Amino acid sequence: MGRRGYPPEFKRKVLDLIEPGRSVTDVARDLGISGQSIYTWQRDAGDALGQFRSPE
Repeated sequence: MGRRGYPPEFKRKVLDLIEPGRSVTDVARDLGISGQSIYTWQRDAGDALGQFRSPE
């Protein structure tokens, strides 16, 4: 059985929670997901926009 992952809509909503100033650690803890996953999603979102977004 393979790993399922998270749908793109969920990833976008998680990244939106970080924008208003909440830390990745807080959001990850509240949602029960890995902070590393969120950092990866931030990097991927930056790559998709043609820019580099470094983790905070």
